[in-house]
Amino acid sequence: MRQPLTKLGVIGSLCLVALLAGVSAQTSSPQSNNGENLNFTMEGDVSFGYNDSFGNQSTSMTDLNIGGTANLKGYYYDPKFLSFSASPYYSQSRLNSNFNSIFDSSGVTASAQFFSGSHMPGSFSYSRSYNREGQFGLPDTGTYRTRGAGQSFGFGWGIAFPKLPSFDVGYNFGDGSSHVLGTDVVGTNSYRTLTLGSAYEIKGFLLSGTFLNNRLSERLPEAVDFSKLLNADTRQDTAQLNVSHRLMFDGNVHGSVNRTEYTSDFGNRPAHETFDNVDASVNLSPLHRLTVGTNVAYTQNLAASLLQSVLTTSPAGIASTAGLSSNSLDVSEVARYAVTQHFNLQGWLDQRRQEVFGFNLTSKLYSGSANYSRDLFGGTLGLYAGISRYNTSAAAATQTGTTDSITYTRRVEAWTTSASFHYSRNVESALAAFTQSGYGYSAAVNRMLHAWRWNFSTSGSRNALNALNDSATFAQNYSSSMSGAKLSFFGSYARSSGNAVQTGTGLVNSPTPVPIVPSSLLILYGGNSYSFGTSVHTTERLNISADYLHNSYTTQNDQLAFENRVKQAQVVGDYFYRQMHFVVGYGYLYQAIGSGGVPANFQSVFAGVTRHFDFF
Repeated sequence: MRQPLTKLGVIGSLCLVALLAGVSAQTSSPQSNNGENLNFTMEGDVSFGYNDSFGNQSTSMTDLNIGGTANLKGYYYDPKFLSFSASPYYSQSRLNSNFNSIFDSSGVTASAQFFSGSHMPGSFSYSRSYNREGQFGLPDTGTYRTRGAGQSFGFGWGIAFPKLPSFDVGYNFGDGSSHVLGTDVVGTNSYRTLTLGSAYEIKGFLLSGTFLNNRLSERLPEAVDFSKLLNADTRQDTAQLNVSHRLMFDGNVHGSVNRTEYTSDFGNRPAHETFDNVDASVNLSPLHRLTVGTNVAYTQNLAASLLQSVLTTSPAGIASTAGLSSNSLDVSEVARYAVTQHFNLQGWLDQRRQEVFGFNLTSKLYSGSANYSRDLFGGTLGLYAGISRYNTSAAAATQTGTTDSITYTRRVEAWTTSASFHYSRNVESALAAFTQSGYGYSAAVNRMLHAWRWNFSTSGSRNALNALNDSATFAQNYSSSMSGAKLSFFGSYARSSGNAVQTGTGLVNSPTPVPIVPSSLLILYGGNSYSFGTSVHTTERLNISADYLHNSYTTQNDQLAFENRVKQAQVVGDYFYRQMHFVVGYGYLYQAIGSGGVPANFQSVFAGVTRHFDFF
């Protein structure tokens, strides 16, 4: 489970040398001044103990373990001239430190800022990690555990002189690898991003422009059949211009032009798309408490615009819409009036004209709402009600939509409570041919029971595009805890279901229906997770904690369906005496993905001591 020191190379060696040197040569001075201009401090922890790591996908290792962390901070000449920090760590896991990993992770993070007090500030950052634990996420709840390594580098510089245009440049690049435990494939990624920006004010007009150049290459485990890799290479260039100016009546006018060029090669299916967005708005406050505004927005290649916002690592959907026309023109007017401090009225008109794959769609929306809040029965009540009339050329009838919500919070003696609920029906969606409906709720209770504090919370939501059976997403969560001076408990339960698309960090809910998101990209998911644990704090120096997590989820596309499970547990005992920290712990991780791979099983036992040092 642990990377050998030879593989860690210079970073791990420097970390150990710095830590051990500090142990053997402690100084009572909290700060070191090497020369007149260099000032820095360094503190950290050194750990030593017995470690036994074993599992079916790693070599069993039983040995004495040395590890530690360090935090170095300082500046040269003046903090505004050059300041720096570095934090190396070696052989750190959740059993012997606060690192969130069952593995013995090692690496370093470093950063520096220079000329921060001048008109030309700059900065850079660097990070490198080995044997780290990561997550491949599911919407709303649930994650799969991964194991990998990576590095990143960032650089930035700015120029800002009075009465001259400002200029900013940033460049970031990195790479990494990730293995979803319980599978046989290893995903990789590499990226580089260049950003340029400039701003200038002339005769009351604020002008700004940005340019983004992004390159991303990924080899991702397929989210349903984890035995396969998805190859995704993307290039995105985005340029945007903005202009704004203040107007009379406390108003302003704003306009922007955005062009994005997107090139992808997804599974040897190349695609090249360009989409433009133009937006202009005016807002005025001609009377006290009254605000009015209008907005005009045009999007060329609407399908690619909607997909690109979520499919940055899965551009196959854009490839499937290549050559098909789609655009949108949206004109809206809005008025808001504050009747009192606690009572507000809003009204707006929205007109759309869309062309989607050869179909011409028009829609008109009239809507009004009221928002009210006041103190009631010792608490605070909030009400919102909205009603809309919506018609579209895609349907023969005019629909009535509603949006309502209520919130209430109150404290009564030892009780603190809050609750909310919202409901919507036939609300306008991103596409003129569809409306959406849904609901959501939340509640929380907090109470002191003699020497105990009890907390309970729950939340849930469901949203769907009307007339589409496979568009619904659902999530529900419950959690509770009981804590006292020497003992505490907690537990949680969650379940979710819906449809999603795959990205580099996991699955995300699909924002639009077929045909904008092709059916071949949709992944259905569903399942539940629960966790519970306890902590015993018998004395000021002794703490014993234990927790358990269980995830069970099913993922399915148009061809395959797999059940996946994650079980994770740990028990840790800590005893503190002055600068000494004695710890003993056990960690367990089981993960089964699909039916093709062998379930991963990792266990680790650690017993040792950690000592904190203020080196200099």
